[in-house]
Amino acid sequence: MSNSNELTIVDGFDADAADPSGSPIRGSTWRFIDGEYFAFKELLDVGDESYLVYDILKGWQKLEEGCPPEYLMQRKGQPKPAQPHVDEADWRPDLNGKRVHPWKWTVFIWLVNTKTGEISTFTSNTTGGHVAVRELSEQVQFMRENRRGAMPVIGLESTVMPNEFRTPRPRFSILGWRERTDAPPLLAGPKQKELTAEPNTAETQPAVKTGPVETKPATSMKPTKITKRGVTKIDVPTRNVEPPSSEEVFNDKIDF
Repeated sequence: MSNSNELTIVDGFDADAADPSGSPIRGSTWRFIDGEYFAFKELLDVGDESYLVYDILKGWQKLEEGCPPEYLMQRKGQPKPAQPHVDEADWRPDLNGKRVHPWKWTVFIWLVNTKTGEISTFTSNTTGGHVAVRELSEQVQFMRENRRGAMPVIGLESTVMPNEFRTPRPRFSILGWRERTDAPPLLAGPKQKELTAEPNTAETQPAVKTGPVETKPATSMKPTKITKRGVTKIDVPTRNVEPPSSEEVFNDKIDF
């Protein structure tokens, strides 16, 4: 969901914004651990919440105790950068005692709460996390074949990997679709309510089930603002998007 207007670097401020070593985190950092979602060590209640996926970024992340995080981000539309070199003698053991490379390929998802406008960043470098992102990306790519610029509204759920350990992994269920309203209209139809940073202004659509799955609840960006309790909020003007009909998908009318 990158902006079609690429940033032209004219001075140091623009260079900082485009720096691939800069932090991709916006708002608080969320992670998936043992079937639940956490903001640092705080368990999150996400069962009745919905989130607009504002953007997805990927890159190498290095986390070491006592050191600030380091990043080497993939530029949008560019190949995956090479993993930074670290001598194997300097690798540290993981929780299982196995020595591993400190730079992990990580996905970062910017999530905007549809009720409050609060922005957070979900991060994952696990196999299950990457599977969840790939499934979401496939849905978005399919939708954008018929609804250019569509942005998914998701619920955060938990499911399991198909292995002998039934390892929990995140699942992003699609609750609806939005498109930005600060760009020329791409779809015909009546004007719908816009997503704002005020409570209860976004209408949540029912989840679309694509098959049996074991689950449980678990434009340009407007200027951000910080609330009294330190929460970062943004206002993303959007409107609802209706899924394409079978005639649109197959470019033909099908008689059932």
